[in-house]
Amino acid sequence: MKTNDKKTEYEFTILRPGGNDQMLIQGLVPKNKKRLINDEMIKRFPNVEQVSFYAFDRKNNFATLELAGGEFCGNATRSLAYLLLNGNKGKIKIKVSGTKRVLNAGINQKNTAFAQMPISNLKSFTKLKSNLFRVDLEGITQLVFVQTRQINPSNLKRYALKLLQQENLIYSVPAAGVMFITDWGEYIELKPIVWVRDIETLLYETACASGTAAVGIWKATQSKATSTQVKILQPSLKIITAEIYKDSDDLVDVYIDGDIEILEKGSVGL
Repeated sequence: MKTNDKKTEYEFTILRPGGNDQMLIQGLVPKNKKRLINDEMIKRFPNVEQVSFYAFDRKNNFATLELAGGEFCGNATRSLAYLLLNGNKGKIKIKVSGTKRVLNAGINQKNTAFAQMPISNLKSFTKLKSNLFRVDLEGITQLVFVQTRQINPSNLKRYALKLLQQENLIYSVPAAGVMFITDWGEYIELKPIVWVRDIETLLYETACASGTAAVGIWKATQSKATSTQVKILQPSLKIITAEIYKDSDDLVDVYIDGDIEILEKGSVGL
């Protein structure tokens, strides 16, 4: 991030973590600037679904990631790990907005990235109705809606907003989503709608990592197995995998992993 008398130059990278294109801007900025930068960047780069700001302490292998809306985003976390590791195998510690936890993220194999999810116990999982479940991650709350019939895609945002209003999730948390799912056995098909409070956006995302984690947790609660791996088909037609580890009574850890690529690098003066 470079500053002159007239404009500030923001250096950015756009990545595609299985869909849900992310813009990562180098350098942290004050909260009151985030929405303005977010709105302008999305106007200029309409494929971008989320904008984040980051700083990296290379000596200690520690990064800080702040979403424009102050929420948590698993795909932004995966994207930052991939960027800072230059696509090479390795791990990095990342402090992400929306959660007080320091998360593990990194690369296990070429052209992929993984991230730990900020959820610690099954108290964060609640059955609301026979086909509606709530998963509270730090920084974002997800409703998992098991479709008993296919809802017309043109109606999903309206249906999701109604559910979020009914559950008082519009202003009570930094971000909330409704994950419409169909379980096909070999994989689960996901249609994610996400609301971000501080920037007031309701988006039908092309992929959702935290939603993938929530669906994986839903699936894991149906089994006594100590580890569950679930393949989640995103609207981008890419798979993001959720891995859930638990003991007999509670969650131990949740990770998501999937394809990723760098689309573009550049700078913009604002």
